[in-house]
Amino acid sequence: MILFVFFTILSTISGQLGPNYDPLFYDVMIYVIGIIVLIIIIAVIVKVVLVIRKKRKFKQYQESLDDSSEDPSDEKKWDGI
Repeated sequence: MILFVFFTILSTISGQLGPNYDPLFYDVMIYVIGIIVLIIIIAVIVKVVLVIRKKRKFKQYQESLDDSSEDPSDEKKWDGI
């Protein structure tokens, strides 16, 4: 069944090549390919933004760890003891 559907689609696409093509077929294919490319571009932009945010949060986390690991002999910190 799947093979039959594949061959039907293949014959439809190959039938569009040559002198008896349908111009609407090419218009629709250009729109479909354009939408696919647009979706891929948007997905890449979202992924880049998420990676940058993750790196920024990780950097802030590391800085907070570095701040908390100060020398305990600091007089300001241990002033009241």
